[in-house]
Amino acid sequence: MSLYKAELKIKKIMMKCEENGTGFNEMFNKLRSVKCYGDTFSSVMLMNMAEEFIKSHKERNEKPDLGNMQEKWDEAEVAWNTKEFCGN
Repeated sequence: MSLYKAELKIKKIMMKCEENGTGFNEMFNKLRSVKCYGDTFSSVMLMNMAEEFIKSHKERNEKPDLGNMQEKWDEAEVAWNTKEFCGN
């Protein structure tokens, strides 16, 4: 599989393991099964990918600020409705 597809598969494995509460050793063993052009990734590369994934945990689990979300919605709605293609 291509490098891009391998990266997607690795991220999918880590996301699923995170959701299921899978232990690190089991998750790492699953990552070792991913091959790129017939070769497995080195342990160092997998460790670096796992470390990067762990560091982004907080960002993935932050709840959006709904007040800010409403402001963004309102701004987008006004911008959309003022375009010529909307009949205005």
